Amino acid sequence: MLLSRDGEGRRLGGPGGASWGMEGAVKDANVAGNGRGSAFDFTLTHGVRSSDALERLSVLSEDLKALQFSSTPSSREIQHLYALDDELRRAVSQVLSAPDETELPVLDRVEGVRSAHVVLFDAYRSLAHSTGRAADPAFLTRYSAAGTERIKWHGHARHIPDEVVWSEIGALFASTLNAGAGMVVGHDEGVRQEYLRALGFHSAALEQLSLPVFLAVDRLVSIALPFLVLVREPLPCVCYVIDPLNAPLPRRSTRPGSAQGWFFSSAAALELLAELAEQLRQGVLPAGLDDGNFPTLTWLTAVVHLQRHWSPSPPLRRFRRHSVAAHLLVVSGFDAVVKVFDSDVLDVGPDVWVIRDLSRGGVGAAIDDPAASAPELGSFLAVRPQDGDSWHLGIVRRVRRNESGVEIGVETLSQRPFFVSADDGRAPLKVFLCDQPLRGEAVRVIAGAGALQVATPLFITSEGAIQKLKPLDISLSGEGFDLRVYQVL
Repeated sequence: MLLSRDGEGRRLGGPGGASWGMEGAVKDANVAGNGRGSAFDFTLTHGVRSSDALERLSVLSEDLKALQFSSTPSSREIQHLYALDDELRRAVSQVLSAPDETELPVLDRVEGVRSAHVVLFDAYRSLAHSTGRAADPAFLTRYSAAGTERIKWHGHARHIPDEVVWSEIGALFASTLNAGAGMVVGHDEGVRQEYLRALGFHSAALEQLSLPVFLAVDRLVSIALPFLVLVREPLPCVCYVIDPLNAPLPRRSTRPGSAQGWFFSSAAALELLAELAEQLRQGVLPAGLDDGNFPTLTWLTAVVHLQRHWSPSPPLRRFRRHSVAAHLLVVSGFDAVVKVFDSDVLDVGPDVWVIRDLSRGGVGAAIDDPAASAPELGSFLAVRPQDGDSWHLGIVRRVRRNESGVEIGVETLSQRPFFVSADDGRAPLKVFLCDQPLRGEAVRVIAGAGALQVATPLFITSEGAIQKLKPLDISLSGEGFDLRVYQVL
């Protein structure tokens, strides 16, 4: 693996400036990553129900809220906070790994963990203001780590970035720099390492991920951390620019040469991810990822996601967006969408969202209510403008909370879907065709989760004719539905 060199000619990537490959990176992350309460530490979670674990997390949050520090905090006060911190991280592992997912919605778990990290960071912030910035390095590292975890869970819970947190950890980062410092690398331990970890999470578009893929990305960031770099001068692979004291929120780098501050580069990390992706595509789980937590496909999805978002060229939209002021009728869930097309009769009325923009590829919408429930990522939708006649099919690809409500990105699956009868030899079923079934062409078929067999042909009845569809090896799964691609014979 070819890695960048610093000003003294050292190759970046390993402890002490040494270069070492993927195996060393994964091993190092295994040893060092669990010290901050990794979500992959499942050793104490067997038999714990998610509701019990979340209740324990709530109790710990209340204990943290009740902390009051003296003007000159004693060692006992500080150690008490450390103990609550460690216990909270164990409780988070239990919440995430408890097996009964149907008992407690995933969003409730994520929001519970996010809220706990808000309280933890606030406790460290309160203590920091009592002790001043000249606290011992162990405290400052824990304070920075609390900020990083808050940023991580804030992002995954689909909240907008918190400038207060970035201001705090930015000030901590700046306080550790020597005069004239021009480079910070991910194997620098302490505050600087936590700051790079926060940048790794911020740049990873965590709000777009399901919980399993998010946890896999969390692990990959720890593995790739020694390969992440902050520099004063822009390198070829610069993703973000940040000025810790004057403009603490990271911003995507479009013209790094004209920007001021520090430049976040992931060039070496992208080489590492490419190696991981190659092995995963061959069906091989690299050492360190083969602990049984996630299947190969989840790891590959996480790696590809990081590759896209750590690239110096940001992911681009395929179609131009047009600002629109209108309302969108929304029906969510496969069974409810079937009713719309089957009988046009709903048990409850459709939701009404505000349209922000439209394109050929989708809709940018919003729910202007701070108390509104956010849709799940991957939700299957039927949507149409309030003054329109025809329903389109879509999938929720992006959700983000802000002070006024929820912003939602919907990818259009079909503007002219066909609702048809189908049979795979087991039982008749109703499916959606996203495309017109033309002989020799591919057609996307949507059915309820588990309804389509992987290697079994499908017979559909469309416009009075029966057509045979041959399954192709392309599929997508969402909340309560599967999409598979077939060839029309």
